[in-house]
Amino acid sequence: SFFWYNYLGDYMKKLLLLLITIFAFIPLVSAAEKAEVHVFYRESCPHCKDLHEYLDKLSEDPTYKNMFEVKYYEVSTDKKNIELFGKTINYFGLQSTGVPFYVVGEAYNIGFPNPNSNDEYMKKELEARDTELKKMINASYDNGEKNIVKLIQEGSIEPTTTKRTTKETTTLEVNNNNDFIQKSKKEVNFKYTYAVIPGVLIAILLLIILFRKKNKNEKTN
Repeated sequence: SFFWYNYLGDYMKKLLLLLITIFAFIPLVSAAEKAEVHVFYRESCPHCKDLHEYLDKLSEDPTYKNMFEVKYYEVSTDKKNIELFGKTINYFGLQSTGVPFYVVGEAYNIGFPNPNSNDEYMKKELEARDTELKKMINASYDNGEKNIVKLIQEGSIEPTTTKRTTKETTTLEVNNNNDFIQKSKKEVNFKYTYAVIPGVLIAILLLIILFRKKNKNEKTN
């Protein structure tokens, strides 16, 4: 099928081989870049450690291990990281937020549950966060979304003048390290209150009926 190859001169043959070689390597050169997971954290934050543990496990997952890399920014004392943190939350239209605060491409999320917890609420929250974070990584890796934190670092984005066009993916905002526990307790207390109130009302009604019946009997006697 390549009979025409014999009619080409040496120069043309070399040029053709060079072009074939270049086109053969184009897929390798243009391969998708890894998604960057930017994590703002504090050493004293237990939920930051939970997120770190989760990301370590995800980096061992055959499907995702070559799709992302993590960049950590400690924001307790490091002035450079604190400044970047402030610019980043500014970009997303937030005045303040808790940690861990993590950004992938054009999306962010706040807080993270304990991966080892046996609490049902925590398990459901972990499932939601696992699904959401994988979507964020896929979107950044497959679609080449803007790497917001990197662009802020480079000075390509000025959070004070740039309109926010990204979407929040947060399923639960965490403003301090106890919010997961507090919210879980609130839900339990609400369910408990919701179940107890009707019982208390019925008991009061029965007492009123018994009291009236007693008074009626006393009057009769």
